[in-house]
Amino acid sequence: MRDMSNPVWTAARRLTAMLAVMAAALSFLLPLRPAVAAAAAESNALARTFEREQVLLALRAWPHLSYPNLTVYYAPHLARDAAIVGAAAQQSYSRVLADFGLPPNTPAVLVVVSAAQLAQHVGVSSTLGDYYDGVIWLLAPSAFLPPGPGLRARYDQVGPVVHELTHLADDLAAGGLPPVWFDEGLAQYEDWRLTGYVWSQSGSGFEDGTYSWRQLTSPNFYQLSNLALAFRQALAATAAICRSGPGACNRVLADLRSGMNMDQALQATIGPTALHALERGAAWRPGEEPEPGAAAGPRP
Repeated sequence: MRDMSNPVWTAARRLTAMLAVMAAALSFLLPLRPAVAAAAAESNALARTFEREQVLLALRAWPHLSYPNLTVYYAPHLARDAAIVGAAAQQSYSRVLADFGLPPNTPAVLVVVSAAQLAQHVGVSSTLGDYYDGVIWLLAPSAFLPPGPGLRARYDQVGPVVHELTHLADDLAAGGLPPVWFDEGLAQYEDWRLTGYVWSQSGSGFEDGTYSWRQLTSPNFYQLSNLALAFRQALAATAAICRSGPGACNRVLADLRSGMNMDQALQATIGPTALHALERGAAWRPGEEPEPGAAAGPRP
């Protein structure tokens, strides 16, 4: 998808990386200087906007579908898939925006591609979608679901649209993506709330032990050896936070945007006692996370 030798892409990635470094440097000072938090959020927004515009430039010749606040680009041979993705996104996007307290006119860009194109963009072949700086890349439904009249309904149930839209929403709400475990936890939690789907597979149970809080909250989340378990723990911890009081998870995102680090935001929202329970893993036991719904199981 992205030709990294293309001068346009190379310049885009260099500027985006530079802005990300600036945001990280600014975020180091956030707890001390609230005014700097706004500057960091603005830097993240600029990086996100720049990346999105570069994607739109690269895809300017691609066909697309337009919906209120949504644009779905697609590879020319994937028109039917794009219509399925567009309908799913249109059905859920306004709810996701409302759940995260975002303006109803917030735009979103989705790109529907083949497995080979998605692997080229993401770098791995096992994912169904990827969110990057304001743009959502999605594998065509026909690439992983059986054909037939039930394809649309099945995609609504097990597809990654809500999950990826949530990554966009929490990025906007926090002024930059929150820590990985919370980002993935929120995406799973919103997916469960809106569709009843809970991603699980062999190795995601807690019977044989769990990761420590330090391991789970590490920036190396994606390098943990059992990602199925890590994702399920992230969901359980996030569910405990969101259920601690009305709007709790949104308050955490708002505090991150204001300049708090994650530990400060959690203490301000759920209090030190509940935070200590999370750190000890008390909220990771079965029954504390959403129960699997009818659509539970591994994604196809």
